[in-house]
Amino acid sequence: MNSQRCNASAAVLNDKIYIAGASNGYDSFNSVEVYDPDTNRWTYVAPMHSERAGHSCIVFRGSLYVLGGHNRTSCQLSTEKYDPAEDTWTEIRDMNVPGTNFNAEVIDDTLFFIGGCYDGVEIYNDEKKKWFVSWFVSSGLYNHKLLLSKSTRM
Repeated sequence: MNSQRCNASAAVLNDKIYIAGASNGYDSFNSVEVYDPDTNRWTYVAPMHSERAGHSCIVFRGSLYVLGGHNRTSCQLSTEKYDPAEDTWTEIRDMNVPGTNFNAEVIDDTLFFIGGCYDGVEIYNDEKKKWFVSWFVSSGLYNHKLLLSKSTRM
């Protein structure tokens, strides 16, 4: 990569690896790099609106979503999405609760935000452009991983 990164997040979109944000242990960054395996090169794309680390990247409906995270002073509620065709970032509605070191996943065309620095689950409704708190879990989920299942039961 062009920049050293700690506490960044990555996702694969259109057969390329995107790595967004990071920290150097003191400052957080808003830079984003993309790896193209066809050219074996890392290049910068448009920076995010917010500097962040400890966030989550997820691909949803053809865009790269960057959710939550923190900067030097606080957890962030901001969420933004990247359009690779236009090389632009758009801020979307804030989540209801702060999120850092959590997991995000898409299940049945629905975006889930799970755990982190609170014991809950939020769901993003793209048609209404709104986050909904779905339920709370009985114990903290911090720096966890998520396993998907095709089961209809959760």
